Amino acid sequence: MENEDRNGRGAALMLLYCLVDLLAWLLIIAAKATGHTSRSWIFCLTSLLWLPFVTMAVILVIWGASRLARHLIRELREAYRRRKIARTLWEAMEGLTLNSVGPIYGVKRQPGEKNAPYKRRILKAAQTVDTVNIGRAPDTPAGKGGKP
Repeated sequence: MENEDRNGRGAALMLLYCLVDLLAWLLIIAAKATGHTSRSWIFCLTSLLWLPFVTMAVILVIWGASRLARHLIRELREAYRRRKIARTLWEAMEGLTLNSVGPIYGVKRQPGEKNAPYKRRILKAAQTVDTVNIGRAPDTPAGKGGKP
């Protein structure tokens, strides 16, 4: 019973499909009867045979295009989300690295200071300092007996 169509949605879609076909066929017959088309009567009457196939093809093309668009939008959103996470992670790692490197050159991060100005101050200090003071570097897991 899981495959059973709930709320009669499939029957409603089939009815809509048949109504669209009937309306299109009636428009072709009306156009021929009023002289708005130069097609033969045989073409207009046989449209009852080929029109359902054309209608179904149009419906399938529209359905496929909407599915493709929905898939592409979902993929773009996922790519944007992953890029945002990667950027945040990169900034966090850069901040952690700068916080470890700054004290080596005697540069302390100011409260609320962004990475770019802090990096500039570290580079400026690195250019002016002749020796590196490893003793000022913060302890790392490797420095506490952990494996590097």
